[in-house]
Formats: sequence, structure tokens, C-alpha cells
Amino acid sequence: VNVLALTFGDESCASSQYRIFQYRNELARRGIELEAQPANEFSDWRALADYDAVIIQKRLFSGRVVRRLRRGARRLIYDVDDAIWLPHGRSHHPFTRWRTERRLKAVCAAADLCLAANGLLNAKLADFSKNAQVLPMALDPKIWTRGDRSDREGLRVGWNGYPANLCYLEAIEDDLIRLLKTHDNVEIQVLCGARPAFKQGLKYTYIPFAPGRDSEAVRGFDIGLLPLPVDAFAAHKSPIKALQYMASGVVTVASPVGATLDLIEENRGGVFASKPGEWLSALDRLIVDAELRTRIGDAARKRFEDMFSLDATATELARLLTGLTETAPNRHNHSLT
Repeated sequence: VNVLALTFGDESCASSQYRIFQYRNELARRGIELEAQPANEFSDWRALADYDAVIIQKRLFSGRVVRRLRRGARRLIYDVDDAIWLPHGRSHHPFTRWRTERRLKAVCAAADLCLAANGLLNAKLADFSKNAQVLPMALDPKIWTRGDRSDREGLRVGWNGYPANLCYLEAIEDDLIRLLKTHDNVEIQVLCGARPAFKQGLKYTYIPFAPGRDSEAVRGFDIGLLPLPVDAFAAHKSPIKALQYMASGVVTVASPVGATLDLIEENRGGVFASKPGEWLSALDRLIVDAELRTRIGDAARKRFEDMFSLDATATELARLLTGLTETAPNRHNHSLT
């Protein structure tokens, strides 16, 4: 089976890395060859017929491009890990909302299979698709392993994320400052491609992001931070940092927002905080109770292994791809209007 993925970005893009690129070796071991290239660079329309299936990863193409892909591809798959159709940090003009919804409807109706990272996303795709299924976010447990924190002095409260999301960390600065005043053995660490802009001068250790080294840094955390805004876009996300913390046996303090609740269960992966003061309270409780940190960290790793391990999701993806490509294509049944 040969599959072409038209990706949202390259391997440095977390969305494309964790939805497409990390599966190449896993699928190859299962007899499926996966090639990938950024969707915005694709132009070889004749080559589509060389593949058993084509995956569109998160891009919302115009109806004209979708129709061209549908005509050329034997089987067409649409995959999303966030609500690309919703505004992120800005408002959408009414025309933009109409056009985006129209494009989403076109690609879902044209696809033989739609894959979503969580149930909220899947419910949206199912409005326009007759074959929408959940394929959860996943990580390789051989890369994302537990760290040894037994012989270390002090505690590390860490945040890992992209520069565009630093504003969510900055929003809980007051609680973090109060935390450091209460606990002089705590260090705040920020793993990112840019430094945060804390307004009150919060003391922290900056760890510059380096590809392939994030797992090592996260293993060094004792507690992971996952603050999120209360909006529709955040609600539809399955934050990969939640899985990174869980896989590393790190207790997460998270905002109880949308699909994040599918990843983390209270006291089985982390605890929740939703407003000022609650972050300080949750962190304080975890810092003073080493047994609680260990118990939740153990539960987090087990939950990750049981539900979000790359091997399990790769097996399911291979099953879906193989089953899809073994059926005879019938492109005339798709509505492309």
C-alpha cells in the first residue's frame, strides 16, 4: 500500500510531525509506504494516481482543488487535530466564516474517510462526512520515557509549548510569583522557541527548544503546566503537551477545557485549575505531597500507555488504510458542491 500525505507543514510543525511524519516507520513495518510533502508545495496532479490513498492533513483547500484531488486520488482521507475552521486568537469576518465552512464541507464530503484527534472534532466532521472516525493523538513510548527524579534537590514546575501560546502561560504569572514566595525549593522552567514576556518579572529558567531534545527536558519536570483559554478553538484541541507530560510521568496542572478532559482525568494524569488562585492551590498541594505527585505521575504514564501509545494508533491507522484501499473506489457517489 502506497500513501501520499499532503501535510500542513514540515517535520518542524508539531501538527504534521505528530499526525503524519512520526507514522512513517511504524506504517512501513506494517507494509504501508507513506510519503509526505507540504500541501502548499504540491503540484504534480498526475502523480496522484500512483498512490493507493492520499491524505489531506488539515488544509482547507478551495472547492476547485478538492475536486481535482478527488478526481486524481483513488482514495481520499482528511485528517485534523484541531479546529482549523475556527478563529485562533482573532475574529473571523462573516465571509471568512462562510468560506471556511464551505471548504470544510467540500473536503469532508469528498473524502472516503475523515480522521479526527478527538470526539469534539469528530462530531464536526461527521456533520459532512459519512465515514468520520477518531484517531487520537499519540507519542512513541520509547522516546517519551519517565525521568529519574529520586536524587534531585528541589522541584521543577515546567511549561513546554510554542511561542504563539506563551500568552496562556503569562496569564498565570501572579499565581506563579506567589508560588515562588511560598516555596524556595521550586524552579520554574520554560521550554520554548522564544522567551515569555512576564510583566512582573517572574524568575524562571529558559530552555531553548531544540528538535529531538524536548523529551529530555520534559522528563526533568516534576509538574507540567497546561493553561488554556476558554474558547471554542482551545476546546477542540488535544494538546500534545498533555501527552508529553503524561508519557514522562509528570503530573499536569491543566485548564479543564473541552477535549483536554479526554486526555487527562482528575488524579489520573493531573489536576485542574481554571481561575486565579486555583493554580496556586493546585501547585501548592502537589509540591508539599510527594506521594500524591508519584501516584498521579504513575497513573498518568499508565493512562498514556493504555490509550495514547504510538504502536496502538499506528496499528489502527494501518487497519483503516488497508481496509480503505482494498475496496474498489467509486468517486461518482461524492457530492462536491
